[in-house]
Amino acid sequence: CLSHQGGIDMTTASGLADALVIMLTATSVFGASMVAKSNYLVLEQSSGSCAVVSFTAVDTRVDAHAHGMQRIWENNIEIFIRDTGDADTVLNRIYSAVDATLLCLESDDTIQGQVSEVVSTNIRRDRNRFVEAGGATWLPIEVQLETRELL
Repeated sequence: CLSHQGGIDMTTASGLADALVIMLTATSVFGASMVAKSNYLVLEQSSGSCAVVSFTAVDTRVDAHAHGMQRIWENNIEIFIRDTGDADTVLNRIYSAVDATLLCLESDDTIQGQVSEVVSTNIRRDRNRFVEAGGATWLPIEVQLETRELL
């Protein structure tokens, strides 16, 4: 967090992404080196599941009726499941990764004190989208995370 006038901490895009990487690494199926911040090289190092955290958008606005001044952060987490050729294994990895990601995000709705609350989490998988990387085929799952920082 950065500090701005009045001594109030202010979240940064990098700080929020770092906190998400730490949380996903500590509480999920991905493992210590299988979560990266905007670095897709992690796909070439993983043999199962991995995740990439990236910044999407930030919007600062005044909501006079509810919260006063607030900043809405949008982050994207892309989960990649390696296609092993075994449908049962792939489906189990998909379910495990989605469940672990939800549990991780629900375990700390302030994302290590970076924001005031998680506003929404949207997880989806496009069945027609695949990624080729590191000599393997990956099934991506997109997690859209919207958080609120009260200023």
